[in-house]
Amino acid sequence: MEISRTGFRSIITALLALLVLAFGVVGSATAATYSPQQRKEYFDSGKYQRDLDYVAKKARAWIIQRSAKTLPLIRSCDKAGFQVGKKDPGKAPSADYRVPVEVPAAYQPTADRVEAPNPGLAASSSASSSSASAHKRSKKAAKKKAAKKKAAKRKALKKKCRKTKRLAIAMDMDETAMSSFRYGSPQPNYDTFSMYRNEILGSQTALKPMLNLTKLAQKRGMATFVITARYEPLSADPLVGTLMGSADLCSASLDWAGACGLDVNNFDFTKVTWENLKNEGYTGLTDLYMRPPDSDSKGEVKNSQRAEISYRRGYRIIAMFGDQNSDLDKGFYERGFKYQSPEGD
Repeated sequence: MEISRTGFRSIITALLALLVLAFGVVGSATAATYSPQQRKEYFDSGKYQRDLDYVAKKARAWIIQRSAKTLPLIRSCDKAGFQVGKKDPGKAPSADYRVPVEVPAAYQPTADRVEAPNPGLAASSSASSSSASAHKRSKKAAKKKAAKKKAAKRKALKKKCRKTKRLAIAMDMDETAMSSFRYGSPQPNYDTFSMYRNEILGSQTALKPMLNLTKLAQKRGMATFVITARYEPLSADPLVGTLMGSADLCSASLDWAGACGLDVNNFDFTKVTWENLKNEGYTGLTDLYMRPPDSDSKGEVKNSQRAEISYRRGYRIIAMFGDQNSDLDKGFYERGFKYQSPEGD
């Protein structure tokens, strides 16, 4: 039976709604979602900004508090050129983040989660020749003693630097670090298709409260990580395969989605994500973690990735930011900060 273009678009519309869930923008299939008009009202009323600012204000105080003791030491270590903590080996090449990792007591959150109270719509000198020689010997001995003292201090500092864990923050990508609806831009979007298009095309805008917190953390000697539920490769997303098949995204049947020129089977989503972050001001990030293929639970994957950051890479994640409960599932961070997603409750 031949399907009309209208019928085809209806099918694609339904599949796209499912695809949004796969990208982790919505917490669960049963969660209530905002209509484009509700989302516009949420943005235009200023409530969304107030909800973001509430969480960001609490997070700013937490970052300053947690780094107060370590900051002077971190700065001394950096000035002396000493490694803080163990050398970061980077990601494990063969790591399987799909494997669940138990969270020991030492890596459980240690403070209450922070979120907006009612997030959402509703709300030199000259000397005589006779004493010159003795003076030189005395001066030489003093310099030697000072050098030994300085060397001892450097050795002690180096040892202290190595024993200190560098602090870090980690954040979700969509609706945490960046806005898929281009919130804050002169022309924000409100519909699901624009959200999808901005993610794929790398045309998101930075959410300024999170960007400012990232810069603050970096200034206070912290590492900064982005941990996203975006699949890499994009073709690993089971719903992308159902939706696009092996077709070029520039197919005439999909031109309405604004994804022309992208081949789903040869698409570097990691590169697009990195470039979008950097273009929007997220410079100096320590690393970006994407979601591996065949991973059923976003929360388990993100927990495993935080475990690697903690165990293998030697960082202490003092704050985890996200807009979904799955972003904050389990542990390997001290305190969770949950933004309200403009996608819905």
